[in-house]
Order: sequence, then C-alpha cells, then structure tokens
Amino acid sequence: MKKDKYDNLLNEVSKIPNVGDNKNNMCFLLKTIINDLNTKIQNEMNTASKYVSLTERMEQDILHIIEFSKFNAGDGYKYARLIKEIRNKRRQWKHKQQHIQSLNSQMNKIINDIRNCKHDINGIEKRINELKYTFKVFDIKDI
Repeated sequence: MKKDKYDNLLNEVSKIPNVGDNKNNMCFLLKTIINDLNTKIQNEMNTASKYVSLTERMEQDILHIIEFSKFNAGDGYKYARLIKEIRNKRRQWKHKQQHIQSLNSQMNKIINDIRNCKHDINGIEKRINELKYTFKVFDIKDI
C-alpha cells in the first residue's frame, strides 16, 4: 500500500473517537440515578411518617381534652370537626405512604434488574476479552 493512501486512511480512522470505558460510565450513571432516587424516596417516606405520627398525637390530645374537660354542645361540635379535620389530614398522609411504599417496591425490582444487567455486561466483557479470530483466507504467517 502506498504511504499517502495509508496516511489518508489512518487520518480518517483517527477522526473516529475512542469509546473509553463506557461500561463503567454507564454503571456509575445508573448508580448515581438510583442513589438519588432512593434518597428522595426515603426522604418522602420520612416526611409522610412524621405527619402521620403528628396527626395521631394531635388526635390523642383532642380526645384527652374531651375526656378531661366539661364542654357544651357547641364545643363538642367544634371538637368533632377538629377530629374530622385531623383524620382527613392523617388519611392523606397514609395514602402518600402507600404510594411511596409501592414506588419503593418497584425501585427494589429495578435495582435487581440492574444487578442482572451488570452481570450480563460483565459476561459480555469477558467474551470480548476472550475473542479469537480464525483466518479464512490469509495464512497467519503472512501477517
């Protein structure tokens, strides 16, 4: 092959970027995304638990006020409305907890899928590293 032609071909090949360690970059990206999402899920779960607990304690306080004090029908109605309002808030936060638990369950399935994917990627890497080529036309001594 003539030197000019070889240099032109080599120049064209050099324009193609190297892949780099794409496997590790993708795994790192997935880990980062999952860790961030997992942190957000845990924060949301903690917030929901905090408000469920707070509303339960508020309800207990109102029930103790009712138990230990004397009040008229108007006050009784106000306490009943207050308990209803607290129970509604508690129910909203309980629903949010259920949604978060469902999301967390799905997240765990995704994590397992990613672990399997990483195992598959490692298998592919192993096969790539063990690649052998059998010459079809050329005798290996000619190279």
